[in-house]
Amino acid sequence: MMKGFSPVFMLLSIVAAGFIMFAYQSHAEGSREYMEITVNKGDSLWEIAEEYTKDKGSNWEFVNWVEKNNGIQAGTITPGQKLTIPIKAEENR
Repeated sequence: MMKGFSPVFMLLSIVAAGFIMFAYQSHAEGSREYMEITVNKGDSLWEIAEEYTKDKGSNWEFVNWVEKNNGIQAGTITPGQKLTIPIKAEENR
């Protein structure tokens, strides 16, 4: 009787472990790749790019990504606006 139960228990354990690993990885990736910031008075997308990118050569890519993913046209942002940016969430503004 124990032999009939063991494979089912193993299968359920593997499925549960896989689900937990997938959920953890998805959460970790999401928090590592994007963060939300609030636009301050006087901010521009270029200044935000300079503040949050380590490689200054990627500022155009950063600005284009932020515009596309936040529905911004011609770089128009306003104080208090929330923006999702492609950067590790380790800095506070």
